[in-house]
Amino acid sequence: MTRRALAVLAALAAAAAILIAAPAARAAGVADQYNKPMCASNGFERVKTPATEYAAVDSAGTCISSEKFHAAFMITSVTRNLSYQMPGISWGYVPTGEATCASAKDTCPVAPVKQEYDGTPVASLGAWLAPGDYSLAFDTWFSPVESRHSYADRAGDTEVMVWLSEPGGDWPQDFLYYTEIDGMRFGVMSWEQPSGVRYVAYVDQTGPGAHRPDTATYGQHVAYSNLWLNPFWRDAIAHGWMSKSEWLWQVFLGYEMRPAVRAGNGRGDDVSNYELAGVR
Repeated sequence: MTRRALAVLAALAAAAAILIAAPAARAAGVADQYNKPMCASNGFERVKTPATEYAAVDSAGTCISSEKFHAAFMITSVTRNLSYQMPGISWGYVPTGEATCASAKDTCPVAPVKQEYDGTPVASLGAWLAPGDYSLAFDTWFSPVESRHSYADRAGDTEVMVWLSEPGGDWPQDFLYYTEIDGMRFGVMSWEQPSGVRYVAYVDQTGPGAHRPDTATYGQHVAYSNLWLNPFWRDAIAHGWMSKSEWLWQVFLGYEMRPAVRAGNGRGDDVSNYELAGVR
């Protein structure tokens, strides 16, 4: 099953350390800054920040609200019990293939971009976690073809996920090995999917969101600062799962919902702040 599954950073930190920040106030937003809420549309709304534009994406079974001038979003409810839907915020392209940015060229992402020329992408985020069976994860997509950047045609693509928060946090029966990246320990699993997509997942074992229990209290806050994404991609290349000549067309951050997250449940999960910088 495919697991699909963004303020500007001045420079890459000398040591890309992961920090737990003190819980911030939940993102309340300003009424006239919110985009029109989306509900079970599989659509997107562009989110403009001072640096660039992203796209907030709902799914076929979730409702979300997003902010126009702030890279943040909230899952307000779950309307349908569907497997592995993933509402979130996207850089590059949205799942249907449209670019996330519609502004002047100098503020838009340079995507797709070959992995070997993708710069030094680093991400910082704060997120609130409600109880339930789901993960908070990055979902990054690479294609061997520059012009192909949608979920409709994915054969030969590589999907690299970074699970930041996963109930239980440890899938030892599926891990092929463990590796340390950005000062955290990750369990790594990979397989070829029936669709022809190579799936690679890095599951955080020791960072801020690791080992989150199913009974986590509403309002649990996690924060990551200067999470450098290149090491994950380079590790996948080193194991022969992708090539440095593949094209990065999406960096997606969101909540991967499990079938056990039932319709009608109020969620409250939200990404309260997100910054992605350094992608060339």
